[in-house]
This record gives sequence, C-alpha cells and structure tokens, in this order.
Amino acid sequence: MKSRKDIRTRGFTLIELLVVIAIIVVLAGLTSGGVGIVKRQVAKAVAKARFSEYIGAIAMLENDNGYYPTFGEQPSSSGDLIFPPQGSSNADWTDFWKTLYATKSPEESGSNPEKLDSQEARELGNKRRRQYLKPSDENHFKSRGGELDWSTIKGLYKESKKDREHVYVVIDMDDDGKFENPDPKTQGKYPYVNKSVGFFSLEVKNGSEGKLLFKTWED
Repeated sequence: MKSRKDIRTRGFTLIELLVVIAIIVVLAGLTSGGVGIVKRQVAKAVAKARFSEYIGAIAMLENDNGYYPTFGEQPSSSGDLIFPPQGSSNADWTDFWKTLYATKSPEESGSNPEKLDSQEARELGNKRRRQYLKPSDENHFKSRGGELDWSTIKGLYKESKKDREHVYVVIDMDDDGKFENPDPKTQGKYPYVNKSVGFFSLEVKNGSEGKLLFKTWED
C-alpha cells in the first residue's frame, strides 16, 4: 500500500500534462476568437458612425439650402443621384469633400483654407459655402487625389475585397423619401429603399460591377 508521502510527491504523468496543455490551448483559442469578434464589432460600429456623420452633413446642407448637393453631377432619370458616376474610379470623391468642406481643395485643413468661389459652390450644391464637415485624417481621404479612406468602412466588407469594390453615395434628389435599391439580389422584391441618403458598395469583377458588399440601411 502506498504511503501518503508517496502520493504527495508523485508528479504529473505525460497524459495529464498533455490534457492540461490541450485545455489551455482550447481556452486560449476561445479567448482570441472572442477578442477578434469584439474587434470586428467595434470596427463595424465605428464605420457606421462615420457614415452617419456624412449622412448628417448632407442632411444639414439640404436643410439650409432646400435641396441636396449634386457634387457637380446630374441626377439620373429616376430622380436619384448616385455619386461618383458609376464606372468611375474611387479617386473621384474630391468634389464630395470639397462640397462638404466648402474649400477649393480637400487637402486644405489649416485654420484658413481657401473657400470655394461662388460659382463652384453653386455647381457643387453648397451655395452658402458653409462647412458641414471639418477636414481630418480620420474622416476623409487617404491620398491627395481624394480617394475614400478605406479604413472608414473597415468591418463592413472583407478586407481582401477592398481593392475590388466601388463605393457610392445615393441621394433622393426629388425628395419623395426613397431611392432605387442598388442591390441586384433584392431589387425584384424591394425595388426602392425608404431613405433619403445612403452609402453602398458594389464588387467589381472583370471590369463590371456585381453584388452588393455593404450598405448603410436595413432591408
């Protein structure tokens, strides 16, 4: 019969050590997975908040002027404005920032940036030349060409697809409270979205646009 001393001094067996290690690995995996999910949820919330800021700025501009900005483009025959024009590059957001910043260049973020002149302000849809969005590194472009800052929408799309999508803002220019649904999958069931302003992106494959990757509204 083994003494109590023998029982107390016996170490772990190899099987017991492997079981303990396996439990630690599983727990670590569950923890890291949970952290990853939380990070994605936070990124998604930040992205939605950022787009809400853009939508709010556009709404304020409409409230001041009585009409939505055009960013220098013409509405479609449906009465909606899709900006940038479909088929253009993501670098064509310059007029969007110029309109909301009311400055001649979206890169200007100093204390006294040069304001839009009267003619360009009217063409872009901000005739009062009021600043509706303050320029910052977090809320606009990542290149001098005015390209949309992809970190803004991180969490709303797959990172691997960020170079294969086009991002758009869609505005209900005729003010009937809805715009055409840009989602190819649900257009038949829901031809219209009951919103005045929204953002969405489409996947680009072989030069043509396909499925919707993200949107700022619910079905």
